[in-house]
Amino acid sequence: MSVKDISNADNRIFLSDFGTVVELAQGERLKSTCGTKVYWSPEFYAMSYGLKVDVWAVGVVLFGLLTGRFPFNGEKDVKTKALKLPKARAPPAGEELTLGLLEKDEKKRFDAARSKDHEWLKAVPSVTPEEPMQKLDEPTNIEGFGAMEGSKTAAASWSIALRTLGRTRS
Repeated sequence: MSVKDISNADNRIFLSDFGTVVELAQGERLKSTCGTKVYWSPEFYAMSYGLKVDVWAVGVVLFGLLTGRFPFNGEKDVKTKALKLPKARAPPAGEELTLGLLEKDEKKRFDAARSKDHEWLKAVPSVTPEEPMQKLDEPTNIEGFGAMEGSKTAAASWSIALRTLGRTRS
């Protein structure tokens, strides 16, 4: 963190595997391998990737939270498999966000700024370090989050992660 207060809009937080974090300018591309392949996007396999690999990784985790499994099993799946979410696990807005994060075409994939402002996450109560996660136990109108134990906490965590990514990337 660049600023101790996590809720400060100027704070820059890097989310990464230990030892792999780099600062990347808009339009800049990387060509090295790192991380765990289950989180790799199609452009990562091509060894030419940019900022949207982080959005893809958030999509992989969100898909896992909603279904209990990883969306892809290797490079062929990443490049060709069509994804569907079980209707009982995600409302239409949740499915739209998840599939937007996992769009195979990097140019069409949601960016962090669009993702953090998605309607499905806007319904998640805002949580800051001053307000403990117990606030999420309060009644809420978050459509589709009641189906899974801990889902409101997970949604709030990913809302925070996407808001953080959206401050520094797009």
